Amino acid sequence: MLWHTFSQPEWLPLVLGLSGGAGAVGLPSAPPAERVSAPAAAIIAPAAASSAFDENAALGASQRVIGKPVGDYEVTDRSGKRIRLVSYRGKPLLVSFVYTGCTHVCPTTTKFLAGALAEAQRALGADSFATLTIGFNVPFDTPQAMRDFARRQGVRLANWEFAAADAATVGALTRDLGFSYYPVAGGFDHITQVTIVDAAGRVYRQVYCCARSTTRRPAGIV
Repeated sequence: MLWHTFSQPEWLPLVLGLSGGAGAVGLPSAPPAERVSAPAAAIIAPAAASSAFDENAALGASQRVIGKPVGDYEVTDRSGKRIRLVSYRGKPLLVSFVYTGCTHVCPTTTKFLAGALAEAQRALGADSFATLTIGFNVPFDTPQAMRDFARRQGVRLANWEFAAADAATVGALTRDLGFSYYPVAGGFDHITQVTIVDAAGRVYRQVYCCARSTTRRPAGIV
Protein backbone atom coordinates (compact mmCIF):
# COMPACT_ATOMS: atom_id res chain seq x y z
CA MET A 1 0.00 0.00 0.00
CA LEU A 2 1.33 3.41 -0.92
CA TRP A 3 1.50 6.51 1.24
CA HIS A 4 1.28 10.06 -0.09
CA THR A 5 2.39 13.18 1.76
CA PHE A 6 1.78 16.83 1.05
CA SER A 7 3.54 20.07 1.86
CA GLN A 8 0.72 21.69 3.79
CA PRO A 9 1.41 22.14 7.53
CA GLU A 10 1.01 19.02 9.62
CA TRP A 11 -2.55 18.06 10.40
CA LEU A 12 -2.04 17.57 14.14
CA PRO A 13 -1.93 21.28 15.04
CA LEU A 14 -4.85 21.86 12.73
CA VAL A 15 -6.96 19.19 14.39
CA LEU A 16 -6.22 20.67 17.77
CA GLY A 17 -6.80 24.23 16.65
CA LEU A 18 -10.09 23.37 14.99
CA SER A 19 -11.22 21.35 17.97
CA GLY A 20 -10.65 24.42 20.10
CA GLY A 21 -12.34 26.70 17.59
CA ALA A 22 -15.37 24.45 17.36
CA GLY A 23 -15.66 24.11 21.10
CA ALA A 24 -18.49 26.55 21.66
CA VAL A 25 -22.05 25.37 21.28
CA GLY A 26 -22.91 28.52 19.32
CA LEU A 27 -20.51 28.49 16.38
CA PRO A 28 -20.34 31.18 13.74
CA SER A 29 -21.30 30.15 10.26
CA ALA A 30 -19.03 27.50 8.79
CA PRO A 31 -15.74 28.79 7.37
CA PRO A 32 -15.18 28.79 3.62
CA ALA A 33 -13.67 25.71 2.04
CA GLU A 34 -10.03 25.64 3.04
CA ARG A 35 -7.57 25.89 0.18
CA VAL A 36 -5.29 22.90 -0.27
CA SER A 37 -1.91 23.88 -1.63
CA ALA A 38 -0.93 20.42 -2.83
CA PRO A 39 -2.50 18.42 -5.65
CA ALA A 40 -5.48 16.31 -4.71
CA ALA A 41 -3.41 13.14 -5.14
CA ALA A 42 -1.51 14.12 -2.01
CA ILE A 43 -4.45 13.42 0.28
CA ILE A 44 -5.48 10.14 -1.31
CA ALA A 45 -4.47 6.87 0.29
CA PRO A 46 -4.46 4.28 -2.51
CA ALA A 47 -4.23 0.53 -2.00
CA ALA A 48 -3.14 0.06 -5.60
CA ALA A 49 -2.88 2.06 -8.79
CA SER A 50 -6.36 2.78 -10.08
CA SER A 51 -7.87 5.12 -12.65
CA ALA A 52 -11.39 4.64 -11.26
CA PHE A 53 -10.87 6.89 -8.23
CA ASP A 54 -11.21 10.53 -9.25
CA GLU A 55 -8.96 12.39 -6.84
CA ASN A 56 -10.13 15.89 -7.73
CA ALA A 57 -13.75 14.81 -7.46
CA ALA A 58 -13.03 13.29 -4.04
CA LEU A 59 -11.54 16.53 -2.75
CA GLY A 60 -14.41 18.53 -4.22
CA ALA A 61 -17.01 16.27 -2.60
CA SER A 62 -15.20 16.61 0.72
CA GLN A 63 -15.24 20.40 0.59
CA ARG A 64 -18.80 20.79 -0.68
CA VAL A 65 -20.37 19.35 2.47
CA ILE A 66 -18.90 22.05 4.73
CA GLY A 67 -21.75 23.86 6.45
CA LYS A 68 -24.28 21.13 5.73
CA PRO A 69 -26.18 19.12 8.38
CA VAL A 70 -25.33 15.52 9.16
CA GLY A 71 -28.23 13.08 9.39
CA ASP A 72 -29.13 11.20 12.56
CA TYR A 73 -27.75 7.73 11.84
CA GLU A 74 -27.28 4.73 14.08
CA VAL A 75 -24.00 2.86 14.40
CA THR A 76 -22.95 -0.05 16.60
CA ASP A 77 -20.05 0.40 19.00
CA ARG A 78 -17.40 -2.15 19.96
CA SER A 79 -19.57 -3.64 22.70
CA GLY A 80 -22.59 -4.07 20.42
CA LYS A 81 -24.44 -1.02 21.75
CA ARG A 82 -26.42 1.06 19.25
CA ILE A 83 -25.46 4.76 19.14
CA ARG A 84 -27.42 7.56 17.49
CA LEU A 85 -25.31 10.38 16.12
CA VAL A 86 -27.74 12.90 17.60
CA SER A 87 -26.49 11.78 21.02
CA TYR A 88 -23.24 13.62 20.28
CA ARG A 89 -24.97 16.99 19.85
CA GLY A 90 -23.91 19.75 22.20
CA LYS A 91 -20.17 19.38 21.64
CA PRO A 92 -17.90 19.00 18.61
CA LEU A 93 -17.57 15.52 17.10
CA LEU A 94 -14.57 14.41 15.07
CA VAL A 95 -15.33 11.60 12.62
CA SER A 96 -12.84 9.43 10.75
CA PHE A 97 -13.30 6.38 8.54
CA VAL A 98 -11.10 3.28 8.29
CA TYR A 99 -11.25 -0.22 6.97
CA THR A 100 -9.90 -2.79 9.38
CA GLY A 101 -8.13 -4.86 6.73
CA CYS A 102 -5.82 -1.93 5.97
CA THR A 103 -2.24 -2.63 7.00
CA HIS A 104 -0.61 0.80 6.69
CA VAL A 105 -2.52 4.00 5.96
CA CYS A 106 -5.51 3.53 8.27
CA PRO A 107 -3.38 2.34 11.22
CA THR A 108 -0.89 5.15 10.67
CA THR A 109 -3.49 7.90 10.46
CA THR A 110 -5.30 6.48 13.50
CA LYS A 111 -2.08 6.62 15.51
CA PHE A 112 -1.44 10.20 14.37
CA LEU A 113 -4.98 11.08 15.37
CA ALA A 114 -4.48 9.46 18.77
CA GLY A 115 -1.53 11.75 19.46
CA ALA A 116 -3.50 14.80 18.39
CA LEU A 117 -6.51 13.87 20.48
CA ALA A 118 -4.41 13.16 23.56
CA GLU A 119 -2.95 16.67 23.41
CA ALA A 120 -6.33 18.20 22.66
CA GLN A 121 -7.83 16.48 25.68
CA ARG A 122 -5.02 17.74 27.88
CA ALA A 123 -5.47 21.29 26.60
CA LEU A 124 -9.26 21.45 26.31
CA GLY A 125 -10.51 18.75 28.67
CA ALA A 126 -11.41 15.16 27.91
CA ASP A 127 -15.13 15.95 27.78
CA SER A 128 -14.90 18.99 25.50
CA PHE A 129 -15.34 16.96 22.30
CA ALA A 130 -15.92 13.38 21.15
CA THR A 131 -14.38 11.26 18.41
CA LEU A 132 -15.95 8.50 16.35
CA THR A 133 -14.10 6.17 13.98
CA ILE A 134 -16.34 4.14 11.67
CA GLY A 135 -15.47 1.12 9.54
CA PHE A 136 -16.64 1.48 5.94
CA ASN A 137 -15.81 -2.00 4.61
CA VAL A 138 -19.20 -3.68 5.04
CA PRO A 139 -19.72 -6.50 6.05
CA PHE A 140 -16.17 -7.09 7.27
CA ASP A 141 -15.83 -4.10 9.61
CA THR A 142 -17.97 -5.58 12.37
CA PRO A 143 -18.07 -4.35 15.97
CA GLN A 144 -15.57 -7.12 16.83
CA ALA A 145 -13.30 -6.07 13.97
CA MET A 146 -13.47 -2.44 15.10
CA ARG A 147 -12.66 -3.46 18.67
CA ASP A 148 -9.65 -5.44 17.46
CA PHE A 149 -8.52 -2.56 15.24
CA ALA A 150 -8.66 -0.08 18.15
CA ARG A 151 -6.74 -2.52 20.35
CA ARG A 152 -4.03 -3.01 17.72
CA GLN A 153 -3.55 0.76 17.49
CA GLY A 154 -3.32 1.05 21.26
CA VAL A 155 -6.31 3.39 21.53
CA ARG A 156 -7.28 3.99 25.15
CA LEU A 157 -8.49 7.59 25.11
CA ALA A 158 -11.79 8.55 26.68
CA ASN A 159 -14.63 9.72 24.44
CA TRP A 160 -13.25 7.95 21.37
CA GLU A 161 -15.52 5.23 20.03
CA PHE A 162 -14.96 2.77 17.19
CA ALA A 163 -18.13 1.63 15.48
CA ALA A 164 -19.62 -0.43 12.68
CA ALA A 165 -22.66 0.27 10.51
CA ASP A 166 -24.74 -1.41 7.83
CA ALA A 167 -24.22 -0.70 4.14
CA ALA A 168 -27.08 1.79 3.85
CA THR A 169 -25.83 3.80 6.82
CA VAL A 170 -22.23 3.80 5.60
CA GLY A 171 -23.38 4.98 2.18
CA ALA A 172 -25.50 7.82 3.54
CA LEU A 173 -23.07 8.90 6.24
CA THR A 174 -20.05 8.97 3.95
CA ARG A 175 -22.03 11.16 1.55
CA ASP A 176 -23.02 13.52 4.36
CA LEU A 177 -19.41 13.80 5.50
CA GLY A 178 -17.85 13.99 2.05
CA PHE A 179 -15.78 10.83 2.44
CA SER A 180 -15.01 9.08 -0.86
CA TYR A 181 -13.66 5.55 -1.30
CA TYR A 182 -13.40 3.05 -4.12
CA PRO A 183 -12.64 -0.70 -3.99
CA VAL A 184 -9.48 -1.81 -5.77
CA ALA A 185 -7.36 -4.95 -5.76
CA GLY A 186 -5.89 -5.27 -2.28
CA GLY A 187 -8.12 -2.76 -0.52
CA PHE A 188 -9.54 0.70 -1.18
CA ASP A 189 -8.55 4.04 -2.62
CA HIS A 190 -9.90 6.69 -0.25
CA ILE A 191 -9.45 10.23 0.90
CA THR A 192 -7.69 10.58 4.27
CA GLN A 193 -9.65 13.08 6.33
CA VAL A 194 -11.10 13.84 9.71
CA THR A 195 -14.43 15.67 9.62
CA ILE A 196 -15.21 18.12 12.40
CA VAL A 197 -18.95 18.25 13.09
CA ASP A 198 -20.03 21.18 15.23
CA ALA A 199 -22.24 21.08 18.31
CA ALA A 200 -25.35 21.65 16.20
CA GLY A 201 -24.61 18.69 13.92
CA ARG A 202 -23.23 20.51 10.87
CA VAL A 203 -19.95 19.86 9.08
CA TYR A 204 -17.61 22.56 10.36
CA ARG A 205 -14.37 21.73 8.54
CA GLN A 206 -12.37 18.95 6.91
CA VAL A 207 -8.87 18.14 8.13
CA TYR A 208 -6.59 16.19 5.80
CA CYS A 209 -3.87 13.91 7.01
CA CYS A 210 -0.20 14.01 6.17
CA ALA A 211 2.56 11.54 6.92
CA ARG A 212 4.52 13.68 9.36
CA SER A 213 4.01 14.12 13.06
CA THR A 214 5.14 17.12 15.05
CA THR A 215 6.29 17.93 18.54
CA ARG A 216 5.51 21.65 18.24
CA ARG A 217 2.68 23.00 20.34
CA PRO A 218 -0.24 23.70 18.02
CA ALA A 219 -1.29 27.21 17.19
CA GLY A 220 -4.71 28.12 18.48
CA ILE A 221 -4.34 26.29 21.79
CA VAL A 222 -3.80 28.70 24.67
